[in-house]
Amino acid sequence: MANYSNRDTFDRLLSLEWEMIRKEQSDRGRIPLNKPSLNRMVERYSTQIDRIITQSIKHEGLSFVSGKFTIEIIGSTDYFRVAIEAYFLKEDKDWVLKTHTSDQHIGILAPGSIAKLRELKEMAFEITNPLQH
Repeated sequence: MANYSNRDTFDRLLSLEWEMIRKEQSDRGRIPLNKPSLNRMVERYSTQIDRIITQSIKHEGLSFVSGKFTIEIIGSTDYFRVAIEAYFLKEDKDWVLKTHTSDQHIGILAPGSIAKLRELKEMAFEITNPLQH
């Protein structure tokens, strides 16, 4: 069984999403405004993940199998990691793994979300096939 990693699709779309969030947060003095909550961040990532899965199924002929989306504090630092793993099967039954990992400063989140993430340490979500909802 072959294992492939395709970070490009996730990285390209998700980095565009983060750029939009950053632009929404800054004014001329670069002071963050309207920092997103964890819920808002999860919703935005979920939308992008669903889009990527749908494109992979429709345009690449892949079958979505399962996936995991996690947000976790990195040790005792002021950073958190967003990690996504999505597993697909090609028609010839070879596996395709699409991944994305990015580290973000916790200060981009709303204060209540910072406290919640520090308390939980990690949030994990199962990724499901958006075409089967």
